[in-house]
Amino acid sequence: MTLAAGDITLIDAPALLDCLAADLASGLIAAAAPAGGAIRRHRHRLPAGQILPMVQLSQRLLLESMGGTALSASESEAALEAIACLLRPVLHQREPAPSRREKQFQKIIALIDASIQSEHLRPEWLASETGMSVRSLYRLFADKGLVVAQYIKNRRLDLCARALQKCP
Repeated sequence: MTLAAGDITLIDAPALLDCLAADLASGLIAAAAPAGGAIRRHRHRLPAGQILPMVQLSQRLLLESMGGTALSASESEAALEAIACLLRPVLHQREPAPSRREKQFQKIIALIDASIQSEHLRPEWLASETGMSVRSLYRLFADKGLVVAQYIKNRRLDLCARALQKCP
């Protein structure tokens, strides 16, 4: 794959527009962004090769800034900031709200963490505290590839390991 002047690609980085650099003489611009999140959000909505309106606008700005007279350092920086502002909404759209099952799962995980040292922490107790059947509880964890009792055991073992690491 060869990139040409004006092409925009997502580079995975820890933070939005973590790295912004340009060499307008050679026609290169780099803006590292968290590609994973953008790809996850747009995976099923965008066919390959489709160009979003904000991306088109930023491409035009980039091509205009690269054509004609050379820009000063401050003008180049302003052009990069404008491109970053245009791309930010595309890359930073809100994640969909968590489902009811996901909220319930997170509530159960929080309850496990809050009760991790308690003797009564067992799948049966969790089910009764959260108002669901034991079978439904196991099914909820199975959706995540987990087993409730094993998850509790592993969390307790993690707690013990941390306690042992703190001991001199």
